[in-house]
Amino acid sequence: MFSDYDIYDRQRLRLHCVITLQSPLSHIGEVSGNVSNLKTAKLIDLEGRPRSCFVYSGNALRNGVLRRRGTAAAMDALGLQTSPDVHHTLFAGGRLDRGVGNDMGLDTRIRQLMPWLSVLGTAKPANVFGAAPPQMIHGRIAVGSAYLVCYESAEMIYREFPGLLPPDAVQRLQGYLESRSQLASNPFSPPSEDAAAHFEEVKRLALPYIRKALPTWTEYLTIDQTTRRDSTHDPALQRFLPTPPVGLLAGDQTEGAEGAKKSTQMIASDRLIMAGAKLYSRWDLYTTDVETGWIVDTLLQFAESPYLGGKSNRGNGLVSMDFWYQRGEERGHFLTVATGQSALSESAGKAHNSYCAYLSQYQKFLADAKESDAIRGLLNAQP
Repeated sequence: MFSDYDIYDRQRLRLHCVITLQSPLSHIGEVSGNVSNLKTAKLIDLEGRPRSCFVYSGNALRNGVLRRRGTAAAMDALGLQTSPDVHHTLFAGGRLDRGVGNDMGLDTRIRQLMPWLSVLGTAKPANVFGAAPPQMIHGRIAVGSAYLVCYESAEMIYREFPGLLPPDAVQRLQGYLESRSQLASNPFSPPSEDAAAHFEEVKRLALPYIRKALPTWTEYLTIDQTTRRDSTHDPALQRFLPTPPVGLLAGDQTEGAEGAKKSTQMIASDRLIMAGAKLYSRWDLYTTDVETGWIVDTLLQFAESPYLGGKSNRGNGLVSMDFWYQRGEERGHFLTVATGQSALSESAGKAHNSYCAYLSQYQKFLADAKESDAIRGLLNAQP
């Protein structure tokens, strides 16, 4: 089965993902009372000091965009259902319930029959996929957290994907980093007074300009305060209440001797990253053409409703994504996904065609009762 699919024919591919916010983005790190705070990570800034910066976690991208959406699309296309344990292993990353085994035959079958799981990896519990011992299935993609493009992340963005920064800021940043590097070029002796003075002068001229060209992450903050009013106080809706009221709403409290009803109005405040901001995430792949094609197919599925983060019921989190590839010295545009539209490069289209051909062959094999039983046995699935 799939005799022409070589799971060992893999290539390393780096994708630079640029996320542009079409509406404000919510990605909560912690909640304090009725205020939600955004997720941040620590970075070393240009002056060598630890600074916080907004970050959209790589785990949220990996699981929210790829694992759940892509696995569901593949299972729908194949018309398969699974047992609860397999469902958790496919969609949530699984779990290890005792010491792990190392069944290379199982690893091979999974990579042949479930390229989505080969890409993402999972922790296989005992007695799942027709094998008794638990086992780690190692993934073939590393999805980095998406950092807001701002002053705090400037050096990291410059070293990974400098074209994302304003052109004039890149020149100042390059000069500053070269001067700083020269200052520490010989770690066995302290820098000369002239070298230190030169660096301080470069720093004095460069940093204010870079700060102006690249706002700090907190300057991208916007506050969304919402009020949920007490519906029982709305004259247009009071006709749906008994007359006179027979009691208090569930959860209502009384005040004073007369038992006056306390308002159920609620006020909440959310911090968001403003529309128009950009985030950068690095993805490193070691995949077959079929697996790369599955990633492309999943991103095309995502384009149908490209929302990230929370509060999407209010329209927050609408994004577009641009992917640029790097393979050795070869580099260029790979894929763009946005609301209801997409643009594939030749290499992305080729990989997607490979996956579609694989899926078509898979469907043909599932139509054969004998082969179908073998595959469904691996998935603990039901037709």
